[in-house]
Order: sequence, then C-alpha cells, then structure tokens
Amino acid sequence: MKVFLFGAHSKRIPLSYPAYRKLAVSEIHFVDDIERADCVLVGFVKDIRDCHEKIFDVKKRNPAIRVVVLSEEPLWDTLWSGDYSQPKGFSRLDGTVCEYEFLNHFTTDIYRFEKFPYFVTTNDDYFVRYATLFHRNSCFGADDILEVWKGAPIRQAYFAEKRAGEKYDMLDSALDVVGLCGFRSVITEGAGEEGVLRVGQGWGNTVRRQMLPDWHLDKLSALDRKAYIVCGIENTHQRYYITEKIFDAYAVLGVPIYYASPQHAVHRLVPEESYINLYGLTADEAIRKVRNFRPDRQFVDAYREAQVRLRTLFSSPVEFWEERRKVLAKICCKLIGRAGTGRQA
Repeated sequence: MKVFLFGAHSKRIPLSYPAYRKLAVSEIHFVDDIERADCVLVGFVKDIRDCHEKIFDVKKRNPAIRVVVLSEEPLWDTLWSGDYSQPKGFSRLDGTVCEYEFLNHFTTDIYRFEKFPYFVTTNDDYFVRYATLFHRNSCFGADDILEVWKGAPIRQAYFAEKRAGEKYDMLDSALDVVGLCGFRSVITEGAGEEGVLRVGQGWGNTVRRQMLPDWHLDKLSALDRKAYIVCGIENTHQRYYITEKIFDAYAVLGVPIYYASPQHAVHRLVPEESYINLYGLTADEAIRKVRNFRPDRQFVDAYREAQVRLRTLFSSPVEFWEERRKVLAKICCKLIGRAGTGRQA
C-alpha cells in the first residue's frame, strides 16, 4: 500500500515516528505525492476540514483512494472531531462531502497495550532513560526516598499548557472519558506560589517545549530528585491513554499526581497506593488533597514497589520492541487487511 502522510498534524501520526516508520516499510510504501497514494493518512480530523477542497479534488480524480484519520490524541478526538465513537466520519463543505475512516482510542484496539502504553514506544529514548532511572530508584530505601522528598526545593511541579473553558471539561460517562485539561489547569493555578514550578504555554514561559532540542531530557534534568510532587495528569482520561507523564514523575523520584478510574490500565503498571489519585474529585477537593498530602510508611512501601515494577518493565528491550510490533500489526490490519511483519527493510 502506498501511503501519503497529510496535514499540519502529520508528525503526530503513529507511522510518522521514525521507530514505527522503519518497521512499516516492508508493508507500507510512503510516497511524497498525494496523487500516487492509495491512502491519505491524517492525524487530526481538523486537517481534513482545513484542506477539504484539496482532498475532495483528489478523491474526485481517484475515487478508490482512502482517507484515514489515525489519531493518537483523545483530546483532539473528543473536542474537535465530531462523533469520536464512530469508525466513519464525513467532512462537508459547500455541498461536497468527503468520507473518511476514523481510527482512534475509541473505535479500534490499536492502543490497547499489553505491557507498554503506546506513546512511550514511539521513541527508544524513553526506554533508555526510564531503564536507567528506575534501576537507580529501585535501589533507594524508604528513608532515602523520604529524605529526597523532605529536601526537594520544588514542592509541586506542573508541566502542561494552561487551558481554560467549558469545552475542556467534557464528560462521557458511558465510555469512562473525562476531559482533564481545564481541571489540571485549575489545580496548577491553585497550587500556590512558594516552591511551585509551572512550565508550559500560558504560564509565562516563552519557549514552547517543541522548540527545545530535547524537551523530555530537559524536563527530567529540571526535576530529577529536585521535586516532591509532580503532576502526571493526562489531557484526557481514557482507559488506555497513558503518555510519558506518569513515568516521568516516578523517574525523577517525585510523588505522582494522577487521575484514574478503577478501570484504568495504569493500575496494571503501578500500585494505586503509590500515587495521589484525584479521580472523582472536584478541582477544589483535589487542590486540598494535594496540599494536605503527607506520605506515611504504607505509601512509601507502595511507592518503592512501583519503582521495582517499573525497573522490571523497562529491563526488557525485546518486550518493548514487541509491543511496538503489535501496535504496527493492528495498524496494518486496519489499513491493508493483514498484520504487518514488523521487519525492517
């Protein structure tokens, strides 16, 4: 199959990441001309709407061409993509209609991971960094950890864009989906000033993380053994949507803040008693819970168990790569009707 990666958000398509692209080349041929493609692959429904006329014209010349939205971001799907629970969608403009397939966290099993959440498999750097830090952290005793927390100059750390507005508070109880951007921003703002670090667009920082040579390494370096409580709350609460955020919090030896229902897959990774879970709380209740948090011996024991579990998880590169191959296989099933081999050409 010949695939053309299209749109302003094409760099956020799973197959755009070098790690996935190298694995896919035995099954998928990436072309740089949309006219030669069998499939136009888009990362965000908005990109279809923004370029509706161009895509409509291409489909007019080639009715067999497929338009597929392969989205890794539930925030985009739930807020700006119409009915995110349906596998097909329609873009309409001036009487013309463009049909597209919609592959996301809700319409496919692509992101239902076994051991490693999808996002951390997009770059080997995550594995290397976490393997190093979790191995180190798992060697610390309870008193060592408590000493780090007691002396941490950063009492609370929040790395996320400031977002406000009712749209960010979406709720879909049937699918156990909750918009968390607004909730997280209120908590960030309500944390106070002394010892609180806020990094992200809207908090007075002028450099976007995407402009940094290595934003992830920059974050780890800024927080490593310097932060007591570290926010790991995602943009959206969805059972299988877990990015680097909570891993970062554990990796820098901070106490993670997270938001997870009893059905959330994060419970397969770490004990629930090892982080501050804000699930079901109002923003004011959450602010108070974080402010009043004091780790007891039971919490520290669970936290140490989490570090051991994460050390074990990030000790097998073979299993890490296998998870990546499984994601690719599911993508290939959707695009070409069979599982990809995951062999590099």
